[in-house]
Amino acid sequence: MICLGDLMKIVYDSLTGKTKHFASQLGFPVIDIQDCLDSNVQGPLFLVTRNAGYGEVPESTLTFMRKHYRKVIGIAVSSNRNWGHYYGAAGDTLQRIYKIRLVVKFDGQGTESDVEITRNFISKHS
Repeated sequence: MICLGDLMKIVYDSLTGKTKHFASQLGFPVIDIQDCLDSNVQGPLFLVTRNAGYGEVPESTLTFMRKHYRKVIGIAVSSNRNWGHYYGAAGDTLQRIYKIRLVVKFDGQGTESDVEITRNFISKHS
């Protein structure tokens, strides 16, 4: 069981390490989404995820959200601008389904500005 009390936690879904890197820059405890799929994690949570395929939500993120979406205060999504219309579409889908704010779409590991925008959002909403 994962339990860090009522402290903000960043849950990341990473395939290549880019979302893990982004999550680790936010200044809060980070948890790999794989550690949350069969466990209970207390909120509040901020989700850093990624696109899968053509802007699809990774199955691991969908499984996590089905169980924990009520604890998630916001979402950031890693993508690649070369995907055009599909850039960050996983985040758009999650925002639409769960009515949770998509705070930022970031390319690769994100920029300092992406990190700052996300950090400010978390500070105001935690």
